[in-house]
Amino acid sequence: MSDKENADKGAENKDMENGKPDKDADENKADEKTGLMGGLGGGMGKMGGMFGADDDTGSDNTVDRKPVRSSCCCCLCNCSNENTDNVTCCGCFPIKCGVMTIGVLLWLFTVYMFCCTFFLIMNEYIRWWFPFVTLILMAPNVIGVCFFIGWFTKDCKRTRGNLKSAMILSIISWSLCICWQCAYYLWMYKNENVYQGYGDNLESYRAMSKKSYIFWLLAEASFSITILAYFLCVIAKYVNCFKEEEEDEAKDDK
Repeated sequence: MSDKENADKGAENKDMENGKPDKDADENKADEKTGLMGGLGGGMGKMGGMFGADDDTGSDNTVDRKPVRSSCCCCLCNCSNENTDNVTCCGCFPIKCGVMTIGVLLWLFTVYMFCCTFFLIMNEYIRWWFPFVTLILMAPNVIGVCFFIGWFTKDCKRTRGNLKSAMILSIISWSLCICWQCAYYLWMYKNENVYQGYGDNLESYRAMSKKSYIFWLLAEASFSITILAYFLCVIAKYVNCFKEEEEDEAKDDK
């Protein structure tokens, strides 16, 4: 081997030691590429936006943490890691399990409310633009559900940061919907009773006095918004479990 080839080889080895980390070191520091749904998370993570952006982005990297397994009925549950160990939701459930349950409940509730509002178009006693405006006011809640779907796809710094925004959007959305419904039935609805049902058969409708309907509407809204506020506290607790880790990452970046 000539002196020139030896010099070139030595320069390459020096570059690897000084400025170019080897592949094995990158793999040791790399974050896991799968989300909460396993391999599906890795594929959907490439879609960008709220469902997971490029894996080269630092905020999208999910740190490989040590799992903490606990006994659950007849199997071992892997709902905690070294950051969330001994942090619970409702006093007994692992915090991550609670956040996942919140996301599923919010999605189911959104689908249910969307269907109920859509069927109001077929109510003969209600003007068509009332459910149309309600559906528009539900848009922030739909965005919040999309944030949760992004977190289901991949649990990383960016998607965790969107969870609190998702709950705030949901609270704002349902508050606006309740205000709009109360305003409609108080000042725009001309009948003395509120008729619930749909279709041309008016005898199948169930009548309720306007005062009683608004009372139960406000009662259900107060309960729902209180639950959403508690869910926001649970999500804030979950996000704060990784606060020290994110601060260390920020110091390393500086």
